[in-house]
Amino acid sequence: MSDRKNTKQYIRSLIIIYNNMTLSSNNFKALVQQTAGFDTNYHWPMSIEKGIQAMMQQLKLSDPQTLYQKLVQSPDLLYDFIQQFTINETYFNREPMLLETVASNLVPELLIESQHEKHINVLSAGCSTGEEPYSIAIAMIERYGDGCWKMFDFYAIDIDIEAIMTATQGIYNSRSVHMLDQRILQTHFYPINNSHYQLKKDIRNQVNFYRMPLQKVKHFFTVPQMDIIFYRNVSIYFDPQTRQSIFNHLSDILRPGGYLIMSPTETFAHDFKRLALIEKQGFFVFQNKKQPTESLFAHQPIVNESQKKSLLQCKSLNHVVELASRKRYEFALNQLDEYMNDNDDLQAHVLKACILINQYQLSQVRAICQEIHQKDRLNEAAFLLLGQVDRLENQLKKAQFNFSQVLNINPQNWLAHYFLAKIYEDFSDRHHAIDAYKAVIKLINIGKFTAHGLLFFPLSFTMSDIMFLCQKRLEMLE
Repeated sequence: MSDRKNTKQYIRSLIIIYNNMTLSSNNFKALVQQTAGFDTNYHWPMSIEKGIQAMMQQLKLSDPQTLYQKLVQSPDLLYDFIQQFTINETYFNREPMLLETVASNLVPELLIESQHEKHINVLSAGCSTGEEPYSIAIAMIERYGDGCWKMFDFYAIDIDIEAIMTATQGIYNSRSVHMLDQRILQTHFYPINNSHYQLKKDIRNQVNFYRMPLQKVKHFFTVPQMDIIFYRNVSIYFDPQTRQSIFNHLSDILRPGGYLIMSPTETFAHDFKRLALIEKQGFFVFQNKKQPTESLFAHQPIVNESQKKSLLQCKSLNHVVELASRKRYEFALNQLDEYMNDNDDLQAHVLKACILINQYQLSQVRAICQEIHQKDRLNEAAFLLLGQVDRLENQLKKAQFNFSQVLNINPQNWLAHYFLAKIYEDFSDRHHAIDAYKAVIKLINIGKFTAHGLLFFPLSFTMSDIMFLCQKRLEMLE
């Protein structure tokens, strides 16, 4: 009788545990759907239970309740959790005729009607591993030549950090490039082996990748600044409310006259009358028909040349940074040279070196940094830039020396620790690489993320991205 009673109690306890697990799983699924907007019929590439288990192992947690609390409290951690359930299936040149229409019809119209210095901003929303934005960039260079980099800025966003990292590396297997013409493949890619190719650096450098959910795109691009938005084969995963919300956000950042391009199966389901649905060369696209508002500066008095020069000197560094952050390097350098003719300012020299390194003018960067050190032997930014030049030229011993000099000046420069960790890995120095990655994590944890020595430009990766990268490298090394 006692055994029977114990058996019943055991079965009852199992039922309670099972019910709690089911409730916990449903809570996690609801959190993912609420945050990412996945439809209830969304096909999950892995079970929610496996995702919970994987994240608990990664964070060394013993119960789902603690994990749930951490996800609710940390958006970055929640995005890491969500990315386990996203699908990244795409390839280059998926619709060549559409890209031809964009390059040969839409872009010329925008350039003719442009009110913004004949410059086109293109966004790939839900870019996955980068095949779409890179395909767009390739189509533009094929149509407009090398000069197209002065005409376009390319942006790409996705919630999946691993997809973003794959995109920035630009390495793809043969399936990803199977739709590319052999001439395109040979012109714009390097073969790595029989089955993998890497996109050349001149194109990789033109696409700005950002990690964010599509629901927050309006908060990142705070003014209407996009001329063309590709939002294709993404909305099918979202519930109707999320679809309309994202469509509205994308419409808000579209310039007057700009185009929002979706797949044929998605287009008509998004005809919310917010944008005009028009036909271009057999493709239906949305267009923002709103007229641009009159410029706030249209009726300002004309400034004479001496006043203009005075204003430039007063504001030029900020304006140069703004131009450079938009990759308008030629304009930025011209204004910076004007400023430097009248100002012996070391920060201006550092800024010029930062701009030139983005153009891979490495010998000029080295010369500027040496000039800076003649005036300020302990200039941290100059050593950091010299180390980057050495890395790009594969002079790893010199790079190690310069990054070590940075740490002699400022031991809390986590970026120098990070570059040294990469160099130690190249040298197969596992012990020092582990120490350097741990130093990065420690410094960021105590609030030193902004102390990276480069004053002018924000880093392309967020704090959580750097932490994630370092933790992944440590897992592989330890």
